[in-house]
Amino acid sequence: MKTAQIGKCGELLVQYQLLMREVESAPLTTDSGVDLVAYSPRNARPITIQVKTNLRAKLGGGKGKEALDWWVPENSPAHYVALVDLSSQRI
Repeated sequence: MKTAQIGKCGELLVQYQLLMREVESAPLTTDSGVDLVAYSPRNARPITIQVKTNLRAKLGGGKGKEALDWWVPENSPAHYVALVDLSSQRI
């Protein structure tokens, strides 16, 4: 699976879970460090989400165990970051 497909699967999983919680969301069309904009009538304000996705755990260095890792920039413009593991479909 290509990197762009992995990322899109992560975004869709986050959107699905948000919608199950009655939170509307929409993807942005440009890569500005924000992947989704979400809105809940309860909060009455939009929030931005950056989604980081792993397809599965990767081998650690040397003899390390498999682990998940995500690289998130310190200056992310998003309000929240969603970390997704597609192998377990966990966020």
